[in-house]
Amino acid sequence: MRILKYLTVIASVMFLTSCDKHGLDLADGNEQPMDENMAELRIHYAEPIKTGAASRFDSLYINNKLYANSTNAFGATNVMPNSNKFYQAPVGTLNMKCWRKSTDPVYDFDFTASKGKQEVFIYDLEQAPIVLNTSFPYYSTAASGTAATWGADSTAYVEFYNFLYEVYEDGNKVPYEGTLQLQYQDLRDAEKWHNIGEPVAFGQASGRAEVRIIKSAGVNNGTRTVKYRMVDAEGNPLKYITSKGVEAEYSLNYDTTNGRVYMFYSWGIRTSKTIVTSLVGKAIH
Repeated sequence: MRILKYLTVIASVMFLTSCDKHGLDLADGNEQPMDENMAELRIHYAEPIKTGAASRFDSLYINNKLYANSTNAFGATNVMPNSNKFYQAPVGTLNMKCWRKSTDPVYDFDFTASKGKQEVFIYDLEQAPIVLNTSFPYYSTAASGTAATWGADSTAYVEFYNFLYEVYEDGNKVPYEGTLQLQYQDLRDAEKWHNIGEPVAFGQASGRAEVRIIKSAGVNNGTRTVKYRMVDAEGNPLKYITSKGVEAEYSLNYDTTNGRVYMFYSWGIRTSKTIVTSLVGKAIH
């Protein structure tokens, strides 16, 4: 089921969490128990920008509380606190500020957080973040279920997020206008591709879907390299412009493990030779 985007506010929803009382990383390196009445935030930097030290944020505040500092690398395609933990924050309207070796913040916007786990995407320094609920069930070794649902042999779980830009003739970047579909290649038949969730427009998530991991031998560690790609609304493999000015298809060969949960998102400017663009993958559990 498609998850709709929300630019400044998201409706409060009933969000079930597992009984896993995991700790939450804070800027001082300490952890605190999860409070199920609080918001849990995983913050992604998805702005299409050249990677490197100059583009990194050296501090991040939420409601004037320091959550990340210069000891944490928070540059393009990075996630804070990391890909499988969340910050804890109050429910309601929150203010987020980011600095980049400057007196004034380079990013200063309010957003609304609800109870439970959410993905917060900074995608443009001139826009409020997009906030999306993390798909349920959020996998945990303590979660209930059977081998047919979670941790099953030969099954991984993937969700796709669309944050791809293009450049118009006037030079301004704009969100990709169409929808994108993430697919993975069948490990038994290289000519066959399987859809992952629903096709999504900019700022949307596909919903979590299964990826079948076929063992390469009778006994192995349950990890296979799977090829992923994006296709457009007509089903054609999506292409981008390389730094040499030629077209190439988006694809990603990613080691995928049985029972694990992954996030993939499109990032960068598809029609630019100077801003790197890619399909980014992260293991979130």
